[in-house]
Formats: sequence, structure tokens, C-alpha cells
Amino acid sequence: MPESKSNEATDGRGRGLPALTVQELEDGRQHILAVARSLFQKDGYDAVTIRKIMEHTSRSPMMFYRYFSNKRAVIRYIWADILAAFFEHCTKSIASIQSPELRLEAFLRAAIHFWLERPDDFRILYLNQDRLESDEDSYFAHEPEGYEQSAIIDELLLDWNPEMANQDLQLARQYIIINMLGISFSLIVLPELPWKPASTLIDETINSIFLWLNSQVSKDGSIDTQ
Repeated sequence: MPESKSNEATDGRGRGLPALTVQELEDGRQHILAVARSLFQKDGYDAVTIRKIMEHTSRSPMMFYRYFSNKRAVIRYIWADILAAFFEHCTKSIASIQSPELRLEAFLRAAIHFWLERPDDFRILYLNQDRLESDEDSYFAHEPEGYEQSAIIDELLLDWNPEMANQDLQLARQYIIINMLGISFSLIVLPELPWKPASTLIDETINSIFLWLNSQVSKDGSIDTQ
């Protein structure tokens, strides 16, 4: 999870209050996170204020700063929690599969199905743009709990075909992510469009990914895996 600056109320918004114990800090954060997550899903991130969050926790608005530095920190905790669940789900889905090709395919299917089964999490993560709060701040995507975890895709690609080591792995990973998010976005955010069955679209998306990957390794005369 993203690190907190401090657990002491030493600024003007909580001066003089004793430091929270580790357990008090964790319990308070989890309560605030649960309330904020529900409100973000219901009303949208921009429409939810710190005051509104704290009203639903039966705490004063100024108590918020004992747990988080700002509202952006709250959604980043939620993003980290969602991505941790995502990668845990995908990793478990391929744990017992031996074939490198089937492992890669199973990962792709698990990733897409995860978002289709948790559309609210998809919206929170991908329909709320990250912003920097200060010059010292960094984007969530650059944090260890962010997209560094997508390195598992590189590992799957290298297992699928060692020739990928001679290719642009970053491009391949981004191509896969764009395709997975593209179908998920379309089916979740635009459900009113006359889509073909999700299973059909998922099959075609995965076929397209493998065709593209094979085209990349075939440029150097490598043998296709399909």
C-alpha cells in the first residue's frame, strides 16, 4: 500500500492530539477506505468530498488528516487494493497450468473476466485520472504497487517463446494491456451497444493478440508457436 506521511496529528488540522497506535491507525484507515470506496462507486470520485466521507464514518472532517494526507491518497490506496486483487486472481488462475502457451492464454482470459465480474472496480481504477498533488509527488502507475506488477506479462511472454527476448517486450506488454482494457472498457462502460456475446469477443481478442505476437517473432524467421 502507499506509504503514509505520519500517524501523528502535528499540523494545524489536529495539533495537540496524541499519536494513534498502529492498530488505531489501521482500523481508522480501513473504515475510511470502505466508506470512500462505496461513495466513489455510487457518486463518482470528483463528487465525493472529505466532509462527506467523514460524515459516513461518524468522525469530524478534520480527523481525516490523521489517517490520510488528502483525498487523492485515499483513492490510491483503493487502486492498490484493486490491482493486488487483480494480479492475485490472474496468478492463481495459471498456477496449475504447465504449457507456456496455455498459461499466457489463461492469464489473458482471467484478466478480462476479472474486470467483467468487477465493473465497479474497473470504473474506479480506470475512469479516474491520476493527478500529482505536489512537485514531490509521483504517479501511482510508477509506484511498486502500480504497474510494475505487470512485469509478470514479460515472464509469460518469454516462457511462451524465448525469441521474445530479442523483441520489444515493453511494446508487447503494452499491446496486450491495451487489448485487455479495450474489450473490458467497451463491455463495461458501453453496455448499451449491440455487442456480440462477451465470450465471442474475448476469443477474438485473444486470437488477435496471439496473431500479433507471432507476427513479431516471425519477423526474424522464428517458427510460430501456433
